[in-house]
Amino acid sequence: MSLQTTHLQYQYPSGNPLNFPDIQLGEKEDLLILGSSGVGKSTLLHLLGGLLRPSQGEIIIQSQKLAQLNEKKLDKFRGKNIGIIFQRPIFIKALSVGQNLLLAQKMAGIKTNAEKARQLLQKLNIGDKWNKLPANLSIGEQQRLGIARALINQPALILADEPTSALDDHNAHQVSQLLQLTASEANANLLIVTHDQRLKNIFSNHIELTA
Repeated sequence: MSLQTTHLQYQYPSGNPLNFPDIQLGEKEDLLILGSSGVGKSTLLHLLGGLLRPSQGEIIIQSQKLAQLNEKKLDKFRGKNIGIIFQRPIFIKALSVGQNLLLAQKMAGIKTNAEKARQLLQKLNIGDKWNKLPANLSIGEQQRLGIARALINQPALILADEPTSALDDHNAHQVSQLLQLTASEANANLLIVTHDQRLKNIFSNHIELTA
């Protein structure tokens, strides 16, 4: 299994614990996780990305139990194996598009490769934005840069948080197809958390979170 979770739970200081269904994903499998606001979609994504530690339960990615990694090793593992596409991409404002991608390589302990970064931007149709600052990109271009950053280190798992929620039907379909295509080409698992019910027509493998 590329991704496996069992008996996963997270307890915020105030409120009831969030319990999540078990997940099993084989090689190259995609999963859409649907749910309304407040059911813990983003919390689940942060658990799978190693940004939060579960109150109980286990997460295994590429045969690695995340609980066995200290913070330093977890950061390195995440950088190499997990790509996260946040709902609102956050970049280093003072760095150009290209520099943001090279920094992602460096932070993962990977030798920087500008040619690889340029090719990825080209594939996502923003190859001419290398020297631009992220703030000077359109919302759609920033979204594609977020995808590029998630893919730059060829992760085994790509996590996307509400990637289509602010898009109309046409652009939502385009972004969904782009995510599927890029994940497939990278031989990666794609897991999306969203409240966007339109995506059920695109992803055959989906589960629904409830409160």
